[in-house]
Amino acid sequence: MKLKFLVFIIALLFANPFFSQEKDRFSFKILDNKTRDPISFATVVLKRLNKGTHADVNGVFHLPIYVKENDTMTISSIGYKTSNFYLNSYSKDSLNVIFIDEDIFYLDEIKVVSNKNSRRKNRYRKKLDAKEIIREAINKIPENYPTKPHSYIAYYRDYLQPTNDIYIKSKDLKEQSDYLNLNEGILEVFDAGYHTEPIENDKNQTVLYDLKSNSKFIQDSTLQIPYDNHDQKLTKSVRIQPFGGNEFNILNITNPIRNSKSQSLSFIDTLSLGFIEKHEFKLNGLRKLNNTILYEISFSNKKEKTTWIHTAKGKIYISKDNYAIYKLTYNLFDLLI
Repeated sequence: MKLKFLVFIIALLFANPFFSQEKDRFSFKILDNKTRDPISFATVVLKRLNKGTHADVNGVFHLPIYVKENDTMTISSIGYKTSNFYLNSYSKDSLNVIFIDEDIFYLDEIKVVSNKNSRRKNRYRKKLDAKEIIREAINKIPENYPTKPHSYIAYYRDYLQPTNDIYIKSKDLKEQSDYLNLNEGILEVFDAGYHTEPIENDKNQTVLYDLKSNSKFIQDSTLQIPYDNHDQKLTKSVRIQPFGGNEFNILNITNPIRNSKSQSLSFIDTLSLGFIEKHEFKLNGLRKLNNTILYEISFSNKKEKTTWIHTAKGKIYISKDNYAIYKLTYNLFDLLI
């Protein structure tokens, strides 16, 4: 049996993040109020301090002890009602479980009205087509993505997370370690605009500020190895050229939205070319993020167009108003493992 890890690199658009080094802290876990499943990567903002953080893949997040108990935190996530919670309602000595409710929207139908001189019927109804929504979203990326030079500052976190208990046994640990080699810091992304080549243009850079290893978690030097594209650290079907830069910059190569005209993830490949032809799509319905209504579309790869030994699944969230892509999740599985 192979030891497997999930690798996460998270960047959130908050200039003043909460780091996890604090020994005394509030601890929270966010769950779906109906299914009791964890809400991964939900956004948390403290209103009074105007600072933010996010939940991890298990819905867990922490706030440092110096946060005033009379502050209010706002929790938001796609498909869920944005909710406010008062810190003085929770304990500092135990894991506080928070339940948030799904924000359900029923998929509507659109009216297509023809010109009076048209030979077709004057009015009819048809269901929205997932492929057409995605095609429109891809076509509008140049309109919805900034074309002028810009930058943003974000909270940065990367870590390894064991997917089974083999690591615990191999290292003779007494309990499960949630994170390995956890690093935190601040980064600033400089982007010269969507019309520029994302990698080769030297004006497109990612700078890491004050990157630190969090000693609260296990640091395993045997897992701290650079990309070699062959044996030790690699992404299958991806070959990274030695152009330099940090790890976040390297992973930006596979950002399918920013790099919609160039090669990214398998089997998304070039988003503007082969993505639609290589996947099956299903329109799940409408979801809400604050006051924005989003289409939720799930998709999976067509075996005959990609491969029979891998399967890929994902979801894409697209604004109903202007077809901007708000979020794209993608998972690729090797069926032979």
